[in-house]
Amino acid sequence: MNHNSVRNILFFRKCVNFFFGFLVYFLLHLPSIYAGNLFVVDSSSQEVKQFDADTGNFLGVVTGTTGNLETPLGIAFHPGTGNIFIANGGNNDDIRQFDPDSGTSSGSFGETSNFLLDPLRPTFHPLTHNLFVSDSSSGHGDVREFDNKTGDFISSFGETAERLEGIRGLTFNPIDFHLLVSNSTSIMEFEGFTGKFIRSFGSPSLALGLGLVVHPVTGNILVADFNNQDVREFEKDTGVFLGTFGETGTHLISPEDVMFHPETGNLLVTDFANGDVREFEGTTGAFLGVFGETGDHLTHPDGLMFRPDFLNLPLLSLPSDFPDSPNSQRVVSPYWQSDSATYTFVSVSHPSLSGMSSQIGLQVNALVRGEKLLFGTAEFTIQRNNTQKVFIVGTNHPVLNPAAFPNDTILAGNDMPMHGQLIFQPLAEKPETRIGNADGSGFPDITHLNIWGAVVVQATSTGFAMEFIGDASDSRAVTSGRFSGVN
Repeated sequence: MNHNSVRNILFFRKCVNFFFGFLVYFLLHLPSIYAGNLFVVDSSSQEVKQFDADTGNFLGVVTGTTGNLETPLGIAFHPGTGNIFIANGGNNDDIRQFDPDSGTSSGSFGETSNFLLDPLRPTFHPLTHNLFVSDSSSGHGDVREFDNKTGDFISSFGETAERLEGIRGLTFNPIDFHLLVSNSTSIMEFEGFTGKFIRSFGSPSLALGLGLVVHPVTGNILVADFNNQDVREFEKDTGVFLGTFGETGTHLISPEDVMFHPETGNLLVTDFANGDVREFEGTTGAFLGVFGETGDHLTHPDGLMFRPDFLNLPLLSLPSDFPDSPNSQRVVSPYWQSDSATYTFVSVSHPSLSGMSSQIGLQVNALVRGEKLLFGTAEFTIQRNNTQKVFIVGTNHPVLNPAAFPNDTILAGNDMPMHGQLIFQPLAEKPETRIGNADGSGFPDITHLNIWGAVVVQATSTGFAMEFIGDASDSRAVTSGRFSGVN
């Protein structure tokens, strides 16, 4: 194994270790990105209907779904395009996609019509973003994976075809990325990347499990049990049945799907027979009533999902001339975060070591969701023995703003919860070439700088240390190609 291969492996391991170290905190806060309206599939009218996220007021039908669906069930939003994806049954048996704003139908997604026999629920892998669909056809019960861009069929996922028979709902656990599948009278868990079977639990407590969700606080698994007429709770580690969740057993007739409200934390349940969405307090399960006007505009609701507003935020597109330096000249951090409760702080120091240019210019780019969108970007030059502070915050931050900190760098991109990667680029076209004369002579190489930082929780002034790959405290692990991150 050559030296570059070792560097590549070390680089990858650092990214993965860092990412998983923050996983529980960050992903349990990710529901806050769902700040858009509630979309509900009505299998009776065969349409998708939209309700205000706060009041539950009816906002109308997603126009393109009228007349273009047959026995629709589950719903998901594509993490790249923001389109609505609907599991479409009847004589179609495919995944249909629609623009949530215009209602325009893009038709059947990729090869889904060729490789699905009875699709029930779609979802997207949290990292690969590939489409996963539960297919419950007799003799063909499994989870099927499709490429997220082309819709090309990839495979029956892992060991799902060997283990599943009465498959219904599915979701990825945000804590460990395991795939959870409701298999009628049990819940089956599979490794999220290989599909290897891990365990089965829930039997005999489940009669007909459908939609399922991971509780954002406890991590326990909640399942809508159609036949038991309630929502059942199972302990996250042992799978032990903990009982009916709150008052769901006395206020549901035919629960289909479940989701936690992104703002209130309350549990929302579609009830097929009652023809509405029912709301329960997120911790105690106390019944709070029918959610808004859903009871007036739904007949037989099935899948439900809040629209992720972050997909349509006014972010900066990645410019065509975005610097594409080799990774040997870059410094990267796998994760930054900014929301109402946190901000990111980075310190860049010039240690004035032998061979360094007396001043080094660099560009810092806060990227959202890989290298597709920019949250913000800034350039500065750092002098020897000096330190430059960088703050990544929402717009109009009450304290961290250019007026209060005129000598620091403020990246203020958006008030919505955001996360992504940081990429530091050299301003010098050839940082490997010595510049200057006499005392100031040296290399304008940013990988000789010292960089450290943290995601700061404002209320407590505590935080989480960030990892930086490629600066003076780390090896420059990747020597070619673009860094795409791990999330």
